[in-house]
Amino acid sequence: MQDAPKAVAPSAAIRIGVVARGLAADPNTRGVVAGVIETVRSRGASVVCFEVDGVSDDFDSFVGTGNVDGYIVLSGSLRRVFGQEALEAFCEKRRPLPLASVAGKVASAPTVRVDKAGGVRKAIAHLAEVHGRRRIAFLCESEAAVATDERLVGYRRGLADQGIDFDPRYVVEAVDFQEASLAIRVLLDDRRLDLEAVVTFNDTVAFGAMTALIDRGIAIPQQIAVVGSADIVESGDVIPPLTTVAQNLEEQGRQAATFVLDAIAGKETSSEVVLETDLIVRRSCGCFPESVYRGTKTYDEPTALSQPGSGSRDAMVLEMTHLLGAHHTEGIERLVAAFAADLEKGSTESFIAVLDEELTRTARSQAAVQPWQDALGAMRRRTLPRLGADAARLALADVLWHEARNLVSDMTRRAPAYHRILDGRRARTLGNISRSLITINDIQELTDVLSQSLPSLDIKSCYMSLFDGRDAREWSTLVVGIDAEGGLASQFGDRFRSGQLVPEGVLSGDRSYTVVVMPLAFKNEQFGIILLEVDPSQSTAYDELRGQFGAAFERMERERELVFLHEAQRERADEIERAHAALRENQEKLLLAESMASLGRLTAGMAHEMNTPLAAVRAALGELVLLIDEYKVSIDDADVTAQDHHDIAKEMQASAKLADSAAHRVAGFVRSIKAETRDLSSQDHRRFDAVQVIRDALLLLNHAARNANCTVDLEAERQPMELFGSPGRFVQIVTNLVTNAIDASVDKGGGPITLLLASHDGGLELRITDRGTGIAPEHRERIFEPMYTSKPFGVGTGLGLPIVRDLTTGHFNGTVDVESTVGVGTTFVLRFHDHVPSLRRAVPPLPEI
Repeated sequence: MQDAPKAVAPSAAIRIGVVARGLAADPNTRGVVAGVIETVRSRGASVVCFEVDGVSDDFDSFVGTGNVDGYIVLSGSLRRVFGQEALEAFCEKRRPLPLASVAGKVASAPTVRVDKAGGVRKAIAHLAEVHGRRRIAFLCESEAAVATDERLVGYRRGLADQGIDFDPRYVVEAVDFQEASLAIRVLLDDRRLDLEAVVTFNDTVAFGAMTALIDRGIAIPQQIAVVGSADIVESGDVIPPLTTVAQNLEEQGRQAATFVLDAIAGKETSSEVVLETDLIVRRSCGCFPESVYRGTKTYDEPTALSQPGSGSRDAMVLEMTHLLGAHHTEGIERLVAAFAADLEKGSTESFIAVLDEELTRTARSQAAVQPWQDALGAMRRRTLPRLGADAARLALADVLWHEARNLVSDMTRRAPAYHRILDGRRARTLGNISRSLITINDIQELTDVLSQSLPSLDIKSCYMSLFDGRDAREWSTLVVGIDAEGGLASQFGDRFRSGQLVPEGVLSGDRSYTVVVMPLAFKNEQFGIILLEVDPSQSTAYDELRGQFGAAFERMERERELVFLHEAQRERADEIERAHAALRENQEKLLLAESMASLGRLTAGMAHEMNTPLAAVRAALGELVLLIDEYKVSIDDADVTAQDHHDIAKEMQASAKLADSAAHRVAGFVRSIKAETRDLSSQDHRRFDAVQVIRDALLLLNHAARNANCTVDLEAERQPMELFGSPGRFVQIVTNLVTNAIDASVDKGGGPITLLLASHDGGLELRITDRGTGIAPEHRERIFEPMYTSKPFGVGTGLGLPIVRDLTTGHFNGTVDVESTVGVGTTFVLRFHDHVPSLRRAVPPLPEI
């Protein structure tokens, strides 16, 4: 989606890209990036950090080409996620641009790494030689990578250096805090090892191991010593403070940045730099920190305080810089100069003022203040011997250092409270942004909220762009643009190639800046780009914003889609209503047509069933007429006794009862016919007795059943069993299924047909079972298709079962299941839900033809 790489000549507008993963979450990554930013800024260039965490598939396309002048790739974490092959392809695609790799080798690219094996060897040597620990476990990143894991190699060599045999039982894989706890359980419980020390491949795993040991009541370092690797910020703050192997993270970043900047300037660069590691001794190994002893060490050079540029003064600045970090170099030089000036003038103002300024800067950046005590201790240790026997200057120096220690102690006490204030303010700001994003409906509102909130998160400017489409990422449009002054960027709404990251002119070449580029995504689906001007080594708030922005844009996108759908729906409302009315009319006609077809098939049976009771009525009435005539004649006959009158009345009563019974049979058939042909409109809803309705329906089917030598029996759990809906439609369901059962039984010479009605899940379940021929597998999948029938032409319409399904599912909101075995029989299982269906579902959909 991006342009091809290009070689760029050195200029004030040089941009260095940093490709990293876990930029906000990983302190090691932040340390390396801090070194990169420091070096790049010192050379007047800018930094573009590509945060690929959250890019679900192709980090190569996300980073793009043609948007920076050189790359620094933090290969370690990228390789673990995307693989070495993808990493090599990424770098190859960007030649001939200068590129440097940190913490992992990439073909034909300069590499900056630390001597990880040497660092672990130092830790093993310290534990064995200083503390006499020999049973030392190692928590590694991967037990499978025995040949390639530098730290694991260093562990084995360190043991060999001390004459300790390697035992694989002492090596356990643990990649994070939680797994470290499991690893301790494996070592102590499963393998029952008698440990004296634990060395880990990073500090986070060391924290997990320490927590697990303390939870078991094991004292650190008295019983088991612990040593980590990385020296992240938190290492000195845990209890006990963690002894660790410093990885010179910032120096890795500085060296990588130097590689790329020198290559852009046309200078020769080496192919690899391997940095030494330092063992930072703290309490967890058994030692007390070096700062406890520094005040007692002296030198044998009783000379005057050196002038700037001299070797001794440069050594002092170098040691203090090592303790505080290279970004403090300028402040340290000012502090040393102020100290010398105060000694010359007999004053205490300059030194304390400069120190207060530096401490304030440190505290406001949320860095640790305590290292300043160590730096002042180093300054005192190197300065005291040079003051000679000058009592006045010695006394003044002691006053300066005493006031300095008090100032550092006061700032150390106040800094956590200040940090809590900043954290609270940042949390409130993020909360306000989050709440606003929930209700914001347009981009202008979002811009207003962000322009007011972002400065308090140390974010100078913000740009968000949307791809032209989810599958069209070549071009983007800037939808949010807030410049460094908090106003709306003039390029708002501009369309640009996505590889540029932002429209032309947004990132000005007349100043140095640092930006973080992140995917604008929701649930791993990327639909744009976020670019924030922020220093990732000083702030992590941007990472929380990423998820909030993604969710907000996804919601707004869905709402826009809903608006478009609503407009389209309104435009088609009349058309849909007309179509629905026509559909309703056609459905009623179809249902009535099928009902009449069923009646047509039952005509012979109806004639027979009607003629029989009517003949009985006529015979009974004829007999009754004769008895009436006989009764008239007998009225005046003296020979007719009272008993004869009673007998005649009894015979008349019997004939009347016979006629009445036959008439009731006729009425039942009439009722059944009415149920079959009654109005089938959607308004014909009422609560009815399903048992009686089934019995009425079966009256029409008795003749057809007898002709097929079938018996039809209904078994009801109780009576009445009520159901809500149209009785006529229920009759149509029963008639179609029983008719099919009779037809299926003909070829087998008839047989029983059973209807079982029972309660089920608040509704009714009807099972209609026959012992007929069954349904062949090739027909079963199609029996509910409209117009499909396996019966001979002219015998079946192919609409009966589709109508059964549509009435059951649409009108009664139920289900239809079929169980059938060829040659054994078939059971239709219908479940009707006993509740009022919605008007929309009251009319079943017209079967597709």
